[in-house]
Amino acid sequence: MAIAHEGRTTSMVEQQTAKVPSLAYMGIAVGAMAASAALLFTGRKQLANFVGQWAPSILIVGLYNKVAKELAIPRATGYGTA
Repeated sequence: MAIAHEGRTTSMVEQQTAKVPSLAYMGIAVGAMAASAALLFTGRKQLANFVGQWAPSILIVGLYNKVAKELAIPRATGYGTA
């Protein structure tokens, strides 16, 4: 369900990301943290820092996905309605 003032691209992106479970973003972020730690322990500090910075971005995308889902499909309890 697209909001009338949103662009076509935004609606397409939200439709595709809505298919991804919210827990997947958490798993990918934890994987990035583990990969960063492994790279750090192998002495590749710059690459470890680069990969480690993915986690917050992935979590923010996951949060956006969760909020967009909540606003698109209001629950019967009334939450998610504006």
